[in-house]
Amino acid sequence: MKLSVPRRNLFLLAALLAAVVYGTAFVADNTVAPVRETGAWEGPKAYLRSLQSKLHDALTERRYDECELLIRRILKLAPENRSMQRAAGKIYYQNGKLNEAENILRSLLLRHPDDLLCRNNYAMVLLARGRREALPELKKALDDSGNSEFIVENYLYAGRKLGVKLEAPPAEGAPQPLFPVPPLDAITVPEEKSK
Repeated sequence: MKLSVPRRNLFLLAALLAAVVYGTAFVADNTVAPVRETGAWEGPKAYLRSLQSKLHDALTERRYDECELLIRRILKLAPENRSMQRAAGKIYYQNGKLNEAENILRSLLLRHPDDLLCRNNYAMVLLARGRREALPELKKALDDSGNSEFIVENYLYAGRKLGVKLEAPPAEGAPQPLFPVPPLDAITVPEEKSK
């Protein structure tokens, strides 16, 4: 039996369609779709890095209210990050939250007694509260830092504020300062002094 041309074309189109559907199903069943793994710039670590970058910018521009919001988020994500805890102490100090600054810095200093910046920051918080324990803390930070200039200034300022006559350590024979420039997370002599 011979098929008419329209029926034959319809039959060929149906066969071609069936072949395409079968081929597509075969390829889909036997091919593994690529699965994207979480890369270095994705997920919670990327968010933390983003917050730290924003914190750095805010600290540089001395926007301490914004810094406090950022540091609280960061410390929830990375509560044991030492540099962020030290930065939190500075931010709380700058915002006048001396109790919070003292608590976080004291806790950090108890766990890391060799942290010079933490010792400096803790001493400056004590000084802001008018406590004499600031001097020995600053002296220890000063000695261990190789007479870093900003710690020398903090030490002399503390002496003036507490009514103790202090002399700057001799520059000759002093070791190379550990911090030639004050780090961003270091508490330095209050700005009103230099105005």
